[in-house]
Amino acid sequence: MITLNLLSYERRREVEIQRGRRVVVFFAAISLFLFTAAVTMILANVGLAEKISEAGIAGRTGEILDRTKILNDKISVMGKLQDKFTFFSDSLADLVKTVPVGVKVSELVFSKEGKGATVRGVAATREDLINFKKNLEVEGRFSEVEISMEDISSKELVSFEITAVVNFSKL
Repeated sequence: MITLNLLSYERRREVEIQRGRRVVVFFAAISLFLFTAAVTMILANVGLAEKISEAGIAGRTGEILDRTKILNDKISVMGKLQDKFTFFSDSLADLVKTVPVGVKVSELVFSKEGKGATVRGVAATREDLINFKKNLEVEGRFSEVEISMEDISSKELVSFEITAVVNFSKL
């Protein structure tokens, strides 16, 4: 398969900026959803507390306290999720800057377990791919960047898969 880059540098840059904006909007929507869910749970918890004070009956109070404990556990989980939230759009914008002109990245996958990441795509030449690998290493967000020997065996139109360890502290 031959891939031609028919877009000018300015148009390609504009497309990259638009893609970055979509990522920002996506993460903003997720943040808004998480915030709304937390507020809803807190308000529901307040409603349960009012029911407890109104009921005053020991038998019913046990049931309400059980529900309150379950709700508090859910709120705690939401809080932990929000504490682990990372705003990736700036990091992705910086990562785009490391991609040489002859390299087209088609996929970036972060592992759910551990700290691994995989970058897949096509490079116009072997040198473009090696430059991309060096850029990732120098950039600092990735370590142990590896390309398989099969990927660098051809000189032109190199399909590649790069694996690396993600330094989440630098994201």
